Amino acid sequence: WTQVYQINKLVQGPVRFMLSTSGHIAGVVNPPVDPPKRSYWTGDGDAELAPEAWQAQQKKVKDSWWNNWAVWLGERSGKQVKPPKLGSSRHKPLADAPGTYVLEP
Repeated sequence: WTQVYQINKLVQGPVRFMLSTSGHIAGVVNPPVDPPKRSYWTGDGDAELAPEAWQAQQKKVKDSWWNNWAVWLGERSGKQVKPPKLGSSRHKPLADAPGTYVLEP
């Protein structure tokens, strides 16, 4: 993660950095659960700070980072709208999302 943190030196705009206690795959696939299984730190990136110094300045939150990310996305997204109707008269949808293939062994 300390190498990834170096992105702060490469971008000109504001950076929000999030560090999870799980690995790069587990951090993505671990949704919010009660009680929380993981923790994270998040805050503005700072190219002048060493990664460990940045982490020391952030509060460790015992929760899934998904909740924090959902709020962040919501602040930057437009209002939710219904998705477009799928299929056509020629190509009818086979099933509602996510589809029946997810139930197959």
